[in-house]
Amino acid sequence: MILTTKKNTVLCALVWLIPVISIMSVYVMHMISMQYGWGLLYAQRMAEGAVPYKDFYYMGPPLTLQISYAFYKIFGNQFWPFVIFGCGLRILCFIFFYYLLLQIYTPIIAAFGTLISAVAYIGWIFVGPEISMNDISFLCGYIVPVLFIMFLNDIEQVKISYKKIFIIGILCGISLINKQSFGLTIILTSLIILNVI
Repeated sequence: MILTTKKNTVLCALVWLIPVISIMSVYVMHMISMQYGWGLLYAQRMAEGAVPYKDFYYMGPPLTLQISYAFYKIFGNQFWPFVIFGCGLRILCFIFFYYLLLQIYTPIIAAFGTLISAVAYIGWIFVGPEISMNDISFLCGYIVPVLFIMFLNDIEQVKISYKKIFIIGILCGISLINKQSFGLTIILTSLIILNVI
């Protein structure tokens, strides 16, 4: 029985998704980053009325603080919602990475490429610096190219989607608010691609 392309793509996604979720569960159970504690501390200070950059020092842009504050208001002083949110963000990044690889390679090659990249990234988290997985700029960095691919497909069909251009602009702005250097890179890349088109 020959699998259809869609079924083949989904089955190949399971090749990388199941091991990645298994490895992420090890991370969740044994390797909680210090960044989560800092995020909770800053959120608690904001809940007490402290103003970031005025009443306490924070070296990053404001969006990460606002996300931490929103989680604090919803879930209270709990680590697990932060950790689960961070793992969900990274799995979404891997899904978008798999989609990008599917544009070039067969589903099985894209699946193994995603698996290798995901395992390398998770390994880097285990032995690397204390980084927060709640940083949404990486997710924006994957969504923008996916939207550009969809946008280019629309142009080939002579159907320009201003809605996708608007969403790309919003994601570029979110990336800029969350991490200036990464956001500027996404914005400059987006402008170059739009000018080439």
